[in-house]
Amino acid sequence: MFISQLSLAAFDDITNHKVSSELLRLTADNVFLHMAPATSYLRPLSQEFQQHVMEGLPQFHSLQVYCEDLQLDNQLYSKSNFHFAVLLCQGEKNETVQWSRVNNLIVCNKDLESYKENCFIKLCIAFSEEENFTFHVNDFSFELKPARLYVEDTFVYYIKTLFDTYLPENKTACQSMNTSDTTLILPEQVREHARALVKPVKLRKLTIQPVNLLVSIHASLKLYIASDHTPLSFSVFERGPIFTTARQLVHALAMHYAAGALFRAGWVVGSLEILGSPASLVRSIGNGIADFFRLPYEGLTRGPGAFVSGVSRGTTSFVKHISKGTLTSITNLATSLARNMDRLSLDEEHYNRQEEWRRQLPESLGEGLRQGLSRLGISLLGAIAGIVDQPMQNFQRVSEAQASAGHKARGVISGVGKGIMGVFTKPIGGAAELVSQTGYG
Repeated sequence: MFISQLSLAAFDDITNHKVSSELLRLTADNVFLHMAPATSYLRPLSQEFQQHVMEGLPQFHSLQVYCEDLQLDNQLYSKSNFHFAVLLCQGEKNETVQWSRVNNLIVCNKDLESYKENCFIKLCIAFSEEENFTFHVNDFSFELKPARLYVEDTFVYYIKTLFDTYLPENKTACQSMNTSDTTLILPEQVREHARALVKPVKLRKLTIQPVNLLVSIHASLKLYIASDHTPLSFSVFERGPIFTTARQLVHALAMHYAAGALFRAGWVVGSLEILGSPASLVRSIGNGIADFFRLPYEGLTRGPGAFVSGVSRGTTSFVKHISKGTLTSITNLATSLARNMDRLSLDEEHYNRQEEWRRQLPESLGEGLRQGLSRLGISLLGAIAGIVDQPMQNFQRVSEAQASAGHKARGVISGVGKGIMGVFTKPIGGAAELVSQTGYG
């Protein structure tokens, strides 16, 4: 079965009962499903004994799922101040493969094999059909092409809090056991362990092929911390035969990938924007040096003309990578500094306004310079006006709450402190925003 496009969406009908809001959308393109009997588990039998023996054996099947492209979108990006519009996507898409002849996929084995080779996700499951129409998974294999992952802590917390409201309340009463007129109530943890032991995870083989990710993380802790396009590589995870509980299997998976992330901890720290992303700069310079020597060498094997062209293209690539890496490093440092200064200004209105403007990325150098100068001017005006505006806002807020004179005085003093803090932080943030917007342009 071939599905040209498949979309799954999650909506929020609880926050606003009148309007349904879309949260997430998962889109899969060119999905191919194939299920067939699997005979690799059975030994070859002679003709006279095959029918008699097969009657007492379970039927084995193989399910293969291929997906050419998959993307998870944040549908709240245009409605809130979230940083990422896409949460998961393919690293490098193959634009050369065209699927206008979908009907020939089943007929032409060459096109089918080419399609499978270029797929983003490959999933193979071998299972057996047992009595009472129950199925048992025997083999599980998963492969993922290089992908990009975007994580923002505020969005994760928001979705988690929202999804908790979707789950029904656990009203299941604790089961009791009567032994010699004594009622024993088993704790929930004991019953969970008992259920896990009664129904363990049984697999002949579990295989997860090596995974390569480019991870971007934005965390709004006491300070704004961001790491963009950090390369993470995880080795193959292969176990079998498996006879354990689900908790132990999840623990083994978590330890495997946590160890892989720890081995790349240096790249994670080096990709922090607050440090200027030195790892990205080193990686860009390395790619430029590689092209500087590789392209002339490839041209040398094809003749003098190709060698001269290779030298020209290698030099151009070298200069391009160095300039791009340096500009990206400076831009990331300026962006991180501007965000942190906006947070330290203690002016929530100023911070939200700046976050909304940052979503409007410039398309040219002139536009970036214009936006940067405009925001620098607004930050300077906000720093001066904040000395008067912050005390007045605090005084008005305390007055509406009908607080005592002492609370009003503390509110005014707190507003004066915020205004003085903004005098120092807002101009620095505006100057950093000027460098950031110019770099993006």
